[in-house]
Amino acid sequence: MPTSKEAQCSGSLNFDLGYFPPRLGGGNGKNLRLTLLSDVTEGCIPLRAVAPVTGHVEPDSHACESVEQGALDSLALALRACAADAEAIGDILDQHRDDISDVRRLTTLLSLLGASKAARTALLVGDWVNYNGLELNLYHYNSLISACEKSGLWEEAFRVLAKLKVAGKLRPDTVTYTTLISACEKAGKWERALRLYSVMIAEGVPPNVMTYSALIAACRRGGQWKWAMTIYLDMRAASVAPNKMTYSALMAALGEGKQLDRARLLLDQMRNEGVWPDAAIYNALITACRHDKNWELALQTFQQMEAAGVAPDRTTYNALLTVLGEARKTAQALKLFETMRVPPDTVTYTAVIHLLGDDGQCDKAYQLFSAMPARAIPRDIHAYTAMLSAYAHAHSAEAAEKARLLHVAMQDEGFKPSVISYNTLITAYRNAAQPTL
Repeated sequence: MPTSKEAQCSGSLNFDLGYFPPRLGGGNGKNLRLTLLSDVTEGCIPLRAVAPVTGHVEPDSHACESVEQGALDSLALALRACAADAEAIGDILDQHRDDISDVRRLTTLLSLLGASKAARTALLVGDWVNYNGLELNLYHYNSLISACEKSGLWEEAFRVLAKLKVAGKLRPDTVTYTTLISACEKAGKWERALRLYSVMIAEGVPPNVMTYSALIAACRRGGQWKWAMTIYLDMRAASVAPNKMTYSALMAALGEGKQLDRARLLLDQMRNEGVWPDAAIYNALITACRHDKNWELALQTFQQMEAAGVAPDRTTYNALLTVLGEARKTAQALKLFETMRVPPDTVTYTAVIHLLGDDGQCDKAYQLFSAMPARAIPRDIHAYTAMLSAYAHAHSAEAAEKARLLHVAMQDEGFKPSVISYNTLITAYRNAAQPTL
């Protein structure tokens, strides 16, 4: 017998989740049933109107949606708990056939699984739907591809695309291809991303700003700044207005491609079009200055950033510290480090240890290195290598011995020595035999 709260939401989901795998409940799992109705409805259904003559209770639509969403959340949780156990997932879905056959609820369920990076579970749900004679629509396929993209399963995403096309009645749309391109970007498959772009154009599927931004990001990840510029020009030719995501990806591509002049022109173009740079844009330009070994412009960019009211983040400081360190501008770098407005991290400390070591200030470098644990800054292989480099620059037998002991301590901390760490240790001993005058 349903309670009064249950009755208010006609057609509500079956909240009994049925079968759970043994590992969650002990025993064989067959008799474990979780009734979640009270969890998702208690106190959440106000009465919107009561008809005084008939006594009819009108349900609150928002409350019903809240109950339904809670039930779908619980169902997604139960499915995720089954991991890739197809049989257990099938048992749960068998008991929720009416719910899964609802197009909107299935879309929501697949989206929930995707958001929690449970792509393989989402794919099993899709297989169950097909096996049981139900139809997946384009929203469902796009949700499955999105789940794969979020989980880093780019090959599975392409398999979903193949199934979509085999279905015959459906055609991929802009969302389909954009999500696939994003999956390629995350996997470093820039060439596949470009091929998808060609297929889109050939099929008459119009790219949007998200498509172009994902393509440029894929080219950037692949170190292909020329292709990134080509996509950007295509975008302008198609009269699609870039957004900050587009500019950020393109600026990063130009910066990493050592195209400082083009990066500066892009910044001017942004401003002329009324798109004001954010921290990511400025950070990319500072990185471009680093590749061009232009510390003065990097510092100028940082000052422009502050003048524009854009707060530097940790990435900003780390990039600028690296630029100043590589230019041997130790005084400016230390001043920047001391006046940081955000908490430093391991990368920050490593950059400062490097620049102190390069400047021959081995003792100060070690003071900073040894202070990291007390300041809750974890030391990684790069921090150890930076300190080894500082010892190597000291040109003394004592420093070489300290480097050896540090190399041992590094291994005791669980860090596997690298070619760089061994080479740095060798350099420390070689320099010990050639002390500086």
